[in-house]
Amino acid sequence: MIIGNRLSFGTKQAFSSSTTNKTANSSSNADKDDVKQLKEIDKEVRNHEAAHLQAAGSLAAGGARYTYAFGSNGQAYAVAGSVPINTSEGQTPRETMIRAQAIKKAALAPASPSSQDYKVASHADIMFEKAQAKQNRIDNKTKLDSGKKLDIIG
Repeated sequence: MIIGNRLSFGTKQAFSSSTTNKTANSSSNADKDDVKQLKEIDKEVRNHEAAHLQAAGSLAAGGARYTYAFGSNGQAYAVAGSVPINTSEGQTPRETMIRAQAIKKAALAPASPSSQDYKVASHADIMFEKAQAKQNRIDNKTKLDSGKKLDIIG
């Protein structure tokens, strides 16, 4: 998700409740299964977002945000999450290139990047390429300017 100069990494985990059984005993087992599934999803989502935060460092524009589902036990479990990241350009093209590399590294930090993570990484690649082209123009102009010599015959 792009918000101004911020992108947000995100992950969503599928959860399907199996508590549609009619008997109390099987309903109790289904509730236990749902809670177990929610606990696993919660752990995956939190680990996923923690990987983004750790890799993003100072580029993180806030902490992880979570979407919750409630289990049959009344507990809230994270089933989706996101980490906003600052994607503004640096003060120079070289600084922008370094930022772009850091953004891509943070986007792909989790063991299983989400589709949103790949979008952020793609945005970082484009950001890098634009900054690199700009830096190449500066370098070429500098080379041309330093290569000019004046011969003064007196």
